[in-house]
Amino acid sequence: MKASIRILMVVAFTLTAGQAGQAGAADKEPLFVGAKKCRTCHKKELIGNQYGEWEKGAHSEAFEKLKSEDALKVAKEQGIAGAPHEAPECLKCHVTGYGEDAARFSKGKKLKNTDGVQCESCHGPGSLYRKKKVMSDHDKSLAAGMWEPGEDEKICTGCHNDESPTWDAEKGFDYEERKEEIAHAIPEDVKGKYLERSGRPLARTWTTTRTRTTTSRPPLRRVRRRLQDCGAGPVAARGPFRSYASGSCHSTVTRASSIRTSYL
Repeated sequence: MKASIRILMVVAFTLTAGQAGQAGAADKEPLFVGAKKCRTCHKKELIGNQYGEWEKGAHSEAFEKLKSEDALKVAKEQGIAGAPHEAPECLKCHVTGYGEDAARFSKGKKLKNTDGVQCESCHGPGSLYRKKKVMSDHDKSLAAGMWEPGEDEKICTGCHNDESPTWDAEKGFDYEERKEEIAHAIPEDVKGKYLERSGRPLARTWTTTRTRTTTSRPPLRRVRRRLQDCGAGPVAARGPFRSYASGSCHSTVTRASSIRTSYL
């Protein structure tokens, strides 16, 4: 009888703790992290190199364009005092997170104006969805606060509207056309399968001679963070990596005697 009661108490505590953890995650306010965090994965050709497409596009140059002669002319015509690259009415749409409190940014560090319109102007603050184990599942990403500009025109028209000094009333904003101009989709054969397709281990391995055995280990916290970012699988074990399976870090090899490992 006492054993049964103890089991019920453990189950109840586990359920309560799990629900509290979910509620805590849901209550968190997403923070801006910046395009460089997105670059970690989205610079890769496997996933479509969205970062490279952004770098080549007009959004990344949005702030610098405010320094052009054309921008100065428009600002003067609109009665904007001072330089347009310093004017709040221009910066609110030419710089990601402009005007937001420092608390809305990861580590309280605001994004650089010079990076212009970054990923999070269109996809939402990314602190809760940026990790691979979340981003590799579209539904989880949406649940963690990711926006879908390809499905919601209002995300674009928040800036592309008649408040813009260069707005063309006759032409307006063609959402479908402009969406195609900046398309940077993840390849269909990779969607939802990034962790599986990338096959990236947390430790790099290569064939070498027995005499080259020197390795350097990073701080334990850094290795743990890499494990968490890649969604390493849990196992029952001892030691500092007790929560992770060895297969999460090491690729499969057939000749173990010829392998050396360097930790990321």
